[in-house]
Amino acid sequence: RLAYADLLRVFACLAVIVVHVSGGWLESLPAGTADWNLLNAWDCLAHWCVPVFVMCSGMFLLDPKKSLSLPTLFFRHFLRLVAALLFWGVVYHLLYDFLGGTLSLESLPHALYAVVLGNTETHLWFLTMMMGLYLLTPLLRAFVRGASRGDFHWCFLIYGLFMLALPLFLRLRGSQTAALYANRFYLNFTLAFPPLAYVGYFVAGYYLKTYTLGRIAE
Repeated sequence: RLAYADLLRVFACLAVIVVHVSGGWLESLPAGTADWNLLNAWDCLAHWCVPVFVMCSGMFLLDPKKSLSLPTLFFRHFLRLVAALLFWGVVYHLLYDFLGGTLSLESLPHALYAVVLGNTETHLWFLTMMMGLYLLTPLLRAFVRGASRGDFHWCFLIYGLFMLALPLFLRLRGSQTAALYANRFYLNFTLAFPPLAYVGYFVAGYYLKTYTLGRIAE
């Protein structure tokens, strides 16, 4: 247990609440108004929460000094997320049926089938994203085990360029190149396997736990 990791999770939980409260009201307000600007500011200031959650997972799961067998990864970590997704996905479907007056004995199998097909509440995307990162964990642990600090820097450079900086730059330009990149590469790349958009944060969690910032790369 690391005290600062626990504190990061606590503050990230609070930030998630801020994101959902402010983001939910944003959709009902005219853009550019004082209320919209205020809520947008709170929404932006709290969006660090998901990357921090991902980094907290990476700092522990990717540590090669700690043993992590495939059965442990699958039964202790992966299946726990599957169970949470199935449970809450079904609960939401049954709740909507109850509120709509259509709840019946057939609601449960229909709800379960809908969740298996990926028809869940939007905020549950975090569970599926983390499940994908867990599937990539054995490969990422192999990389971390043999990587030098310079290798990490190169990894972050490539990730930051193609997944963060270039999409932002092209979107701000509003050019045809931006649309081509967004639709044919970035969106297709990340929507096909959403965890790829968060791999950099996952690896960064281990890196920030292991290395002191400011030290010259070896």
